[in-house]
Parts: sequence; structure tokens; C-alpha cells
Amino acid sequence: MSFAALTKGTLLEGAELRVETVNLDYECKCGHKQVITSDDVVAHMFICPQCSATKEINEVHDLELVDVEIDE
Repeated sequence: MSFAALTKGTLLEGAELRVETVNLDYECKCGHKQVITSDDVVAHMFICPQCSATKEINEVHDLELVDVEIDE
């Protein structure tokens, strides 16, 4: 909804917004290894399922514009 509101009246009005997530490889101090997906993060923290250690994931709030495609 934010994208639609911010692009109203611009060249991007009506454009499709596609969001892709990036998974992170993680190895805890306890030895547990896991690929962290957005489903594994609570707020901006990952909690190790083996030892309950927490890891702050700073990248969770980052957005990067990768590509703009225009069909004519």
C-alpha cells in the first residue's frame, strides 16, 4: 500500500513491486548451523533453537533497489 501511495501521480504509478528476501547462513557458538530466513527472525533477532542464544540481524530492515524494468 505504501508503494502505491508513494508512486501515485509518478511514472511508477500502477507498477508492480516485487520483493525478494535473502537468506543468511548462520553458525551459533553452540555449533548449530542454519540458513536463516525471514520466517526465523522475530523483530530483528534470531534465537538459536538449540541453545536459545540470540543474534541481532541488522540487515532485517534493509531494502535495496536492485532493478527497474520498463515494458514499452
